[in-house]
Amino acid sequence: MYKQYYKVVNSKHELYCHSLDVLDKLVDIQDTHVKNDSAVFFLDTSCNSFINGKITITARQACAVESAALMNPYKQIYLLHSSPGLLIDDKSESTQILKSLGSYSNINILHINLDRFVKGSPVEELWKSKKVYESKFPLTHISDIFRVLLLWRYGGIYMDLDVIVTKNLELLPANFIGAESKSDLNNDVIGLSSKSVGQQFAQELLELLNKNYNGQSWTGNSVSIFNRLAKKWCDKKDVSATVGMNCKSINILKQKVLYPIGYKSWKKLFDDKQVDAFKKDITESYVVHFWNKMSGDTKIPIYSEVPYLQLAREYCPETLRNSLYYF
Repeated sequence: MYKQYYKVVNSKHELYCHSLDVLDKLVDIQDTHVKNDSAVFFLDTSCNSFINGKITITARQACAVESAALMNPYKQIYLLHSSPGLLIDDKSESTQILKSLGSYSNINILHINLDRFVKGSPVEELWKSKKVYESKFPLTHISDIFRVLLLWRYGGIYMDLDVIVTKNLELLPANFIGAESKSDLNNDVIGLSSKSVGQQFAQELLELLNKNYNGQSWTGNSVSIFNRLAKKWCDKKDVSATVGMNCKSINILKQKVLYPIGYKSWKKLFDDKQVDAFKKDITESYVVHFWNKMSGDTKIPIYSEVPYLQLAREYCPETLRNSLYYF
């Protein structure tokens, strides 16, 4: 059904599926009960599932979700798709991996209707203007906006799908952002409470996005916005001075906590000669980011001994077990 429909859609952008009134989709997150401040959210804003005629996932994306569920059994894990699509039972690797995620009682795979979710929020005006879809990086910018919106509505933790969770996240403070380097923060992993300070910080982030949205910059609606607001809350002129601080109950975590392997060092994850150095690097980290934008084309045999596969064996065993040849 989807593939036939896809062929006749005349689309000028890659994310046309968001506006299609298609009945075949998962239960929407707004039609379920989400307990505030107890969830971990992952978000897929692509149209891949619509194009493929079913909900799809890569092994590495599934590893992110499984690791979060495995290490946080008392948290509810939400994988949200903005694309229409259903879970279909076939013999494909993607389907078998999705079925393995279903073995975890705390994993929820749901739909998110972006037009509906944005109503009544500080970015409703921006969204209705269609500027986001007209940007140079619509997929990235939609994700930048809706990750903050999720925490504004529900509180909890948001994570990108190119991570592996290695510790229980309950040990992190309720409100946190992580430093990616000495000069920049990052929005790939964020924790904000739905109450008072966390909600206020999310509100200010959304207000900045609504007022200063930049459709020409890859990081203009993520790193730049977070840097700006952190400096304001910490009353510092430089981002580097905020790292390690608790600023009005917003914690700016050091690089070793969330981004122990920086994007310039991503190859270390796929180098079997770096195992010992890698283990030392991630000793204090809760999450390991594998920087899919750089590493996505690096396929590794499932029997490999590179650091990334060693993490997968420990933190997403079901996903790896259902992966066929490469990870």
